[in-house]
Amino acid sequence: MIHKMYELGLLPDDDVFHLYHGDFQSRNLLVKVVDDSTVKITDDDAYEEEEEDAMKTPEDIERSEFKRMFEEIVGTNFSRYSYLPSYILAHWMYYILTRGVCSGGDLYVAEEIISKFKKLHCSS
Repeated sequence: MIHKMYELGLLPDDDVFHLYHGDFQSRNLLVKVVDDSTVKITDDDAYEEEEEDAMKTPEDIERSEFKRMFEEIVGTNFSRYSYLPSYILAHWMYYILTRGVCSGGDLYVAEEIISKFKKLHCSS
């Protein structure tokens, strides 16, 4: 995956990129809006679902505006690294590899990530 992303120019030598954030900077926290006055900080187990939700444009006008303001504040690089499917797959793989493949379930997830990546970038 890394070699193909490099070949595609997604991981250039002179660019700053992050596949994983191990700190609690506000830009690294994922939250789910529960209601108008409550948010829930999500955990690692919900990360895949939250990333997929983040790529969607909210149907609600107010939430759509919040997303637009957030993206304006964090800048284009954040959006590029957060929403591009190749980066999301690389993040998931990094997560698996840093914790180790300890079960058949972990191996299955790693194989699914590779399969999705190949569908994006490899011709049949």
